[in-house]
Amino acid sequence: MDLTGIVAGLKEVAESIQTAQAQQYRVSGAAYVTVGDELLSCQVVPPGYKHGIERSAIPKYLQGAQLATLKFSIDTDIRAKDRFIINDRWFEAIFVLTAKTLEVRRKVLAREVQLPERVLYLALKPDGHDSASSIEPLPEIVRIMPFAYVVDKPVETIKETEGGGIEAANLKQIAVWEIARSFLSAANLSRLLYCLIVDSDVEVTAEGARTRLYPRYRFNGSPSIESYAWARDYPYSVTLVEER
Repeated sequence: MDLTGIVAGLKEVAESIQTAQAQQYRVSGAAYVTVGDELLSCQVVPPGYKHGIERSAIPKYLQGAQLATLKFSIDTDIRAKDRFIINDRWFEAIFVLTAKTLEVRRKVLAREVQLPERVLYLALKPDGHDSASSIEPLPEIVRIMPFAYVVDKPVETIKETEGGGIEAANLKQIAVWEIARSFLSAANLSRLLYCLIVDSDVEVTAEGARTRLYPRYRFNGSPSIESYAWARDYPYSVTLVEER
C-alpha cells in the first residue's frame, strides 16, 4: 500500500471542498495585520459539529458557546488568537486541533466575532506622578492586544431596602479572559489606576479617560491564570466591577 499516495489523495479531496476564502490576520504590536498576500481556501463547519476530544479541550468559560470549526490546507500556519474574515464574517482561532491519526487538513476551533466587540484598556499611572497630589493624573492608556474575551458576569448579592429589609440584587460584573502575560506584569499592576471597557469602534484618549468619558472598572479580586495548555501566551483572566 502506497501510504504517501493515499495521503496525497485524501489531501486533494479535502482541499476540493474548501470553497470559502479567508483573509488571515495576526497581531503585530498594537494592531491586527494581514498574514500573507493571498486569501486562504477553507471550509467553515458550523456550530454543533464537535468530536469528543474537541469538547474536552474547550475551556470551561467557552463551554456552551457557539463555536465553529475552520478547516485549511495542512501547511497553513495558524496560531491561537489569529483572526479570519470569511464572507464578511469575522472568526477568531481558539486553538488548532491535533489530528488523531493522519492529518490531511489543519482544523481550527474558532468563535465568531460580533462587531463592534468590547475591548479592555488599562489606565496606568504615569511615571513620576506624585501619589499625594490631589490632581488626577493624565493616565497612560494601554489597549490589551490581541483583544481579550469579554462577557457579562452578573452575580446575585444582597442589599438592604429603604424599609430595613433585604432583597436580592444583581451586581454588574464583567469577566475578561485570554489576557497576554505582559499586560498584567507586576510593573503594570503597581501602576494600575482603573480599567476601561469600550466598544472597538471607540477611539479612547487619555483625556477622555480622565474626564470619565468612559465607564471605569476595577478588579474584583486578583487576576488568575488559566491552566489550559493552549493558553500559554494568553493565560490571565480577571473579573471587573464598574466604579460608581
